Amino acid sequence: MLPPFSALAAPFSTFVALALFTTTLAAPTIVYPLAQQEPPVGRVGEAFEFSLYPGSFNSSSTISYITSELPSWMTWNSASLAFTGNPSASDLGNTTITLTAQDSTGSSESAFRLIVTDLISPAVHSSFTTQIANPPLRVFSSVATLPGGTGVSIPPYWSFSLGFAADTFRLSRTDPINGNLYSMAHERGHPDLPNWINFDNETMTFNGSAPASGSYTIVVTGTDFWGYTAAQSSFVIQVGQGEAVEMARGSNFTELRSIARAKVDYEIDLSNVLIGGSPASADEVTLAVDNTDFPWLSVDG
Repeated sequence: MLPPFSALAAPFSTFVALALFTTTLAAPTIVYPLAQQEPPVGRVGEAFEFSLYPGSFNSSSTISYITSELPSWMTWNSASLAFTGNPSASDLGNTTITLTAQDSTGSSESAFRLIVTDLISPAVHSSFTTQIANPPLRVFSSVATLPGGTGVSIPPYWSFSLGFAADTFRLSRTDPINGNLYSMAHERGHPDLPNWINFDNETMTFNGSAPASGSYTIVVTGTDFWGYTAAQSSFVIQVGQGEAVEMARGSNFTELRSIARAKVDYEIDLSNVLIGGSPASADEVTLAVDNTDFPWLSVDG
């Protein structure tokens, strides 16, 4: 015979309370796994520093850290969350480094594969700042450039495209290399790009549709080992600040032609220049000319 329902109530309530208690007191959560944070490649004779993203582990209480056995040249700093050191030729090879985060409720661990090589790292050939400040070096659509070439501004909810040079990064032409060159992109402080940005690492092109607002620093890595940091260059995307300057679809400036010893007197037609999608007025536009190859040419803006 079953006992009265009231007799079952207390044990059932106790079970629920225990289940909630167990769920609440959990070990530290791994927010950003170490292997997804693009650890640097250890280069013989060069300083190594792998600084983890803030908040890589999350807990409601104090976290302490323990590492697996480290190479003799490497140290771990719990205060700055960084691995540092200087590998030598005797340290060549691969090894797995494990970091354990523990609090009063338990522990969680994350690991990355450490590579030490004597190969020369790729280098930045043309930084994004250089390309943004020099229009012939890139192809942009529906964005305005920020002062000093630091980045671009995009109106809220606009579709955009940012095409950079294929040789933004390059391999050394003379020193030992492994022959591979990959490109990867992420938002600074995060392992991935915002979900509204797409990156084609074969064409070095970003495209997407902007959100309502925000400022985002985009970091691109040129590396000889996929998933690892090497050469880097960055730029800023500001959304909701300023308006894009572009040409009306299907239009362009007329090609300027002249002959020797003839005076050049050409009035630029601004009727197809759009600011924020609307025709620009003369007082809204400042003209400049890259006359590197034509030092005799000037523009009255």
